[in-house]
Amino acid sequence: EQIRVSERLREEAALRVSAEIGMEGVAVGMRTSGIQIAGMIGDSARIRGLKAEILKAAGVDADVLIVGETGTGKQLAAEAIHRYSGRSERPLVCINCGELDENLLLDSLFGHVAGAFTEAKKDRKGAFLEADGGVLFLDEIQTASPSVQQALLRAISQRTFRPLGSDRSVEVD
Repeated sequence: EQIRVSERLREEAALRVSAEIGMEGVAVGMRTSGIQIAGMIGDSARIRGLKAEILKAAGVDADVLIVGETGTGKQLAAEAIHRYSGRSERPLVCINCGELDENLLLDSLFGHVAGAFTEAKKDRKGAFLEADGGVLFLDEIQTASPSVQQALLRAISQRTFRPLGSDRSVEVD
């Protein structure tokens, strides 16, 4: 029952955020033509719309999904969201999920404690801890194995994870 109540509250919160974002869009759309975003050139309706979406995403404290083909500027958009957000003073950590194998990706994301495996001589923070309070950009996430995606889903939804070899959970923002 507690899980159902928690899920319902989470869904209601997500709906409230969606409504707030939609309402902000009118005002944000008006002022995007003068905004300069590094690496973003043009002033067409589509570019102004993209700038408005970036500013809306930067204005709320919510997870953001950026979709597009390889080379369309997803990282550029993530960097702009970070730059205009309240998290801009904290780090932006970018991980390309497509260039690492499953074990190395899990270690890069969640870190490990000393002694977790043979080569683990000291603790490693991992991207989630490095980006704590800032922004974590996960590029090419669709290439990650199902088990990595499951671990990511758990970490993103619960805002906690357990480094490899650790018996305690770590909270992150």
